[in-house]
Amino acid sequence: ARVAPGADGKFIKESVDLAIDTLGQLPKDRPFCAYLYAVAPHRPYARHKGFEFGDSLTDLYDGEIAFTDHHLGRLFDWLEQTGGMQNTMIVVMADHAESFGERGVYRHSSQLFNDQTHVPMIFYVPRLPSQLRVPDYVSTIDLGSTILHALDLQVPDDYAGVTLWPLMRGVPFTHPPVYGEQTL
Repeated sequence: ARVAPGADGKFIKESVDLAIDTLGQLPKDRPFCAYLYAVAPHRPYARHKGFEFGDSLTDLYDGEIAFTDHHLGRLFDWLEQTGGMQNTMIVVMADHAESFGERGVYRHSSQLFNDQTHVPMIFYVPRLPSQLRVPDYVSTIDLGSTILHALDLQVPDDYAGVTLWPLMRGVPFTHPPVYGEQTL
C-alpha cells in the first residue's frame, strides 16, 4: 500500500486516515508494506489547535512534533486494536535534524553538527525486546539493510548500509565508520 504524503503537517491527519482505510481493506492473511511519509515537522511550522506551546521557533516545532506524534499514535492504536501490532514492524525516522540558533544557524542541511545530523531512528519489531536508547553511532543509510534483515530477506552484497539487527538484539556490534558530507 502506498499512502500519499501531505504537503505539510496539516495533512498528517488525512494521511493517517488514508493509511487506516487502506490497510483496513487488505486481506489479513497476506503480508504488506506501507510507506507513510509525513513532511511535518518542517518549516514553515504550522499551528495546530490543542498543540500550542508558545510562539518561539522551538515552541512551534514542538507543536508540530506533538501533532504528528498524536496522529501516528492513532495509527498505532488502530494497529493494536486490530491485532496488527503483533505482526507489523514499524520504523520511524527523520531525514534531517534542525538548528534553532546553535552557532547562529536557524535551518537544516547546512552544517554537520549534531543539531543538524542527529535524527531519531525508531524500530518496533514484534517479539523483539525493547531498548529505550542505543548509544552507538549508526547511519540512516543502514535503514534498508536493517529492514531487509529483520524480514529475513537477502541484503544485496553491494548495499551501502549495514544491518543494525545485532545491535537491536543487544549483541556486541562494531559499526563501520560513520561519515557525513556537506556541499553548498
